[in-house]
Amino acid sequence: MPLRRRAASADRRTFEFVDATDHTSDAFDDEPLDAPPAGARAHRTPHGDRAAPVDGRAGTDEPDPAARAASRRHRMRAALAAAGALAVVLAGMAAVDAVTSRNDRARLVAAEGALLQADAAPHVTWSLEASFPSDPVSFVSGAVVVSDGSDVVGYGLDSGEEAWRASFDDPTLCGPSARWPASRVRVQESLVCVPGGIVRPGGDGGEHEPATVTHLGADGQVLASHEVDVDEGPDPSSTELGDVRWKVVAPGPDGGLLWVGRAGPVPEGQGEVVEIDPETGSPDVLGNARDAVAVMQDAATGAVRWIATVSAESSSDTAFSCVRWDSTQDGERQEGTADLDPLWAFTNGGVVVLQGCAVNASLSASTGARLDDPARADDEVVPFGDRLLRDPTGGVVMDGAAGQLYDESGEPMRSVVLADDGSEVWEAPGFVFPPSATDGTSTSWFASDEGELVAFDHAGERRWVGETAGRSGRVLVATREVVVVPTSSGLAGLDAVTGTERWTLEIALHDVQQAFTDGRTAVLRTNDGTGDRLVGIDLAGGRVAWESDGADGYSSLVAAEGRLLQLTEHSIDRLG
Repeated sequence: MPLRRRAASADRRTFEFVDATDHTSDAFDDEPLDAPPAGARAHRTPHGDRAAPVDGRAGTDEPDPAARAASRRHRMRAALAAAGALAVVLAGMAAVDAVTSRNDRARLVAAEGALLQADAAPHVTWSLEASFPSDPVSFVSGAVVVSDGSDVVGYGLDSGEEAWRASFDDPTLCGPSARWPASRVRVQESLVCVPGGIVRPGGDGGEHEPATVTHLGADGQVLASHEVDVDEGPDPSSTELGDVRWKVVAPGPDGGLLWVGRAGPVPEGQGEVVEIDPETGSPDVLGNARDAVAVMQDAATGAVRWIATVSAESSSDTAFSCVRWDSTQDGERQEGTADLDPLWAFTNGGVVVLQGCAVNASLSASTGARLDDPARADDEVVPFGDRLLRDPTGGVVMDGAAGQLYDESGEPMRSVVLADDGSEVWEAPGFVFPPSATDGTSTSWFASDEGELVAFDHAGERRWVGETAGRSGRVLVATREVVVVPTSSGLAGLDAVTGTERWTLEIALHDVQQAFTDGRTAVLRTNDGTGDRLVGIDLAGGRVAWESDGADGYSSLVAAEGRLLQLTEHSIDRLG
């Protein structure tokens, strides 16, 4: 039974056993091992004569025993050689399959919204008590990390069992933490742990005792620690930071400690009563916010990686961010007071986002470079794959908005693809729609162009215009084979190479909130207003593979290293 290679995708090598036919039968004959060699004839002399005796048995036609033994040895060697060759081929197949399996697993572990397996309806395999988003949740390689009093605990992604525990003197926050909703999480190789007393999202401006910041490995072991003083700042010797009032000290990505504050004293006008301008409808805020300062410090050594200053831009567009509204018991707006100091910060992959009164900026987490367009108040930068995406809508497109939006001049609003240093790689004709999920094989970017869905390569070269009539500007799943988009009646699968329609599925999906895939099945989280449902769609043919109920109440699904987790108000659940 010889082996025949089947056509397969570039990252797979597949063989099949086939029956021997006329054109393969000569590779393995079925003669007995002691039969004469194929094609040989018994030697005879001319008719009437007999061959001379060679073994003392003249006149016999029986095969020579020595020749027969030699023939048997020849056949045995041939059979052993064939068996050895077959063993080598089978071993090669096993090795190729093992390498392919490892490569597939590594690709799915790293891809956005990818799952290791999704061919059946998921069920809860383990559950932990937690309250998300009030309780911070972080992810390191192989574990989900939560706080337990003054301890920080890592639970294995596969087993849900406690993998490690790190104990501190006080309640401690380790991060970066996942955001709500958290479809995409960046799994860290290490964590930065900060005592809760110095994590001040709004900044109270008071004095604090020095505290110890700890750098933990993915196994919970302490890699390094150093003491910080919020009143002195990350670098007490720096004249550039001498007048900064620090508002936030929080875990950053890649072993960083993020400091954020306001430059200079509390601004004049802080706490003054604010009235609404009858002509503009905006609050009439007296006084200007101070510039924001961000610093990324190495949590292990204390060395400053970078310093960035973001100018406060006070205008009618930012006025509402500088007012604290006091309400009556029935919720009606009563009066506002100027609050010029609040400042928040969080990390989103390789991006540090600063928000507060008159400040909205996206910075590179590795260099501190300004990534957003300061001229656009709503501009926001988000990571996707190995690139950054500038979204001029402030997240509307990332949430799945449809259609084309225009700026005040009437020009279409356009997304820009950036390199890590903030330099422009290419500008789209409209909005770029990152797929909600990919298995890591898709090489296309997708954008709108006058209402049509267009595929581009990573350099911004147009590949195709899809058959998108009546479809929203959103891509749910993208693989090397198919691109799944929502339609007015359900879903459509477009050919990833040409953009032509491969299949359609009429199904009442209502609002598709999240999507995941293992490359064979799309997992869609939907909500019709009465509750969540999970639907599995076969990507090859567009059929419904399975359906199941989702969680009750508020929840979010997370793909972490190919595993699907459900974060709820009461628990963290592994779905498998």
